[in-house]
Amino acid sequence: MESKERRLAKMDFNDYALLVADALMMVQDEGKSVEEAAEITGLYVDTVQKFVDLLDSYKNS
Repeated sequence: MESKERRLAKMDFNDYALLVADALMMVQDEGKSVEEAAEITGLYVDTVQKFVDLLDSYKNS
């Protein structure tokens, strides 16, 4: 099985952006935790958390 690092490194930007968007929708719309969204999408928890924080900062400004 391919490692997470290798799989993410081989992705193009559009595929990565879609994973991030999916994770954000899971957290914002479906009420999943950051950890659940990261596990489902295969992203790192800190990556998902940073994008959630960024989205929240834009919403609150």
